[in-house]
Amino acid sequence: MPEVFAKPSAQVRDEIERKRKEKELYARIGQLQMELEWLKKSWRMWGVRSAAA
Repeated sequence: MPEVFAKPSAQVRDEIERKRKEKELYARIGQLQMELEWLKKSWRMWGVRSAAA
């Protein structure tokens, strides 16, 4: 029963850190996608064409 209260193993800590980092990266991707869409709309509003168009 003492193992229930023991500190998490290195493997568990690594997995927790990996999931935290993954969540952080997905949040950043979402933020960048929103910023890109805002810029696209702003460019259209001002009549600026993108280089790809």
